[in-house]
Amino acid sequence: MIFAAVIALFFLAFFWIKTGWYARKLPDEFGTYIAYQFGLTDIEGRVRALAVS
Repeated sequence: MIFAAVIALFFLAFFWIKTGWYARKLPDEFGTYIAYQFGLTDIEGRVRALAVS
């Protein structure tokens, strides 16, 4: 199990380096974008109330 995790991390790191993802620049408002995608904020950045059942 640990061996499989090490191999998976190795391939993930290899993919990260070979595709150039390590050099990508993220936008300044990336946190706002992620919060909007998960439905935590609206487009203006106001926090939404989460429905609890």
